[in-house]
Amino acid sequence: MNKLVVIDDFISAGGGATQLALQSAKQGRINRFRVTYISGDSGSNADLEALGVEIVTVGGAPLLDRPAAQAALNGLFDNNARSVLQNWIRNNDDSDTVYHLHGWAQTLSPSVFSALNPVASRVILHAHDYFLVCPNGAYYNYRDSTVCDRAPLSMSCLSTNCDKRSHAQKLWRCGRQIVQRSLFNLSQMGSKIILIHERMLPIFEKAGISEARCCSIRNPVTPFCEKRVEAEQNSNIFYVGRVQEEKGIEDVISATALAGLRLVVIGDGPLRKSLAQKHPDVAFLGWMTREEIALQIRTARLLVMPSRYPEPFGMVCLEASASGIPVVAPPSALLASDIANSEVGYLCDTRDHARLADTLSTAAGDDALIREMSLKAYSLSGVLAPSPAEWGKRLAEIYDSALHAK
Repeated sequence: MNKLVVIDDFISAGGGATQLALQSAKQGRINRFRVTYISGDSGSNADLEALGVEIVTVGGAPLLDRPAAQAALNGLFDNNARSVLQNWIRNNDDSDTVYHLHGWAQTLSPSVFSALNPVASRVILHAHDYFLVCPNGAYYNYRDSTVCDRAPLSMSCLSTNCDKRSHAQKLWRCGRQIVQRSLFNLSQMGSKIILIHERMLPIFEKAGISEARCCSIRNPVTPFCEKRVEAEQNSNIFYVGRVQEEKGIEDVISATALAGLRLVVIGDGPLRKSLAQKHPDVAFLGWMTREEIALQIRTARLLVMPSRYPEPFGMVCLEASASGIPVVAPPSALLASDIANSEVGYLCDTRDHARLADTLSTAAGDDALIREMSLKAYSLSGVLAPSPAEWGKRLAEIYDSALHAK
């Protein structure tokens, strides 16, 4: 039986990358791989254990939870993370083993690339964001709110303060990028890179990675609700995601206030407490299970994804759309053309509060159009993105290709 090693920062679902890492492990078992899950943190996962997945944990804390000096050093190279992965490879690797790396920047560090270097031809890298090629992970200047067009680690890049925290943080991230490249040269190694949207390709090509090394597999989507949400009968505007500045939460709060509409926020993040105090009219519900989200979102008329940077995928848009909920997204989102061409929502500069408010007001007053969008969106479930089973089969094909290329 072929072996699959899934590697990620975390063992419990939180962010989208970890959710997909866990899903890839589950799909690996379904597709008859013997699966090991190596995580940078500690803990257990009952769902994986029930499937017979071997779990190996490094035992590290997220970098943001470590003392500053320790985080700075471990974020560049974590010897413990390298040792755990290196030991597993030394004791278990053979020519029938494939490695699938998801998230590495929050607990594991570039040290995992050092351990994976000897088995590079059997490594699959999943680009959930742009950290493989961009120091700040977004190809976005957080300081002036513009999409970046600089070559990563060029003099222009190094001299630009684009980080959301500080220029010192940007330079540290550049250092991490240099360490990563020295350990695992993406433009030369034979590893395959999975892009979560085909529109990511030009950015990776700009970083010197050929199209032949990349393949695009959109994230798997499961609707929030099996039965169509009758959006035309509802009035609530929903935001689902991290409550932080770059996600545009403050933009949608301002726009819904201008439009006189009720906003429901599902999610948590650094701004939640202060925004909840400042805007008592907004319903901040915190993180919820999918079952809890399904109950709440049945009252949605629209879902807004107001990300200020070019959102690489925006799974919440398609989860809502497949449930029959029209969506609003900025033109910079990589899903923008899908939304426009499928006529399942609105494209709007979500940073322009007046324009977003006008868009929301228009949607609030046109039941017929919302019903038409809702029906169309619901009918396209499974068209704009694969189901988990289809996604798992595509991954299995990539794993097999890597193994047969030995």
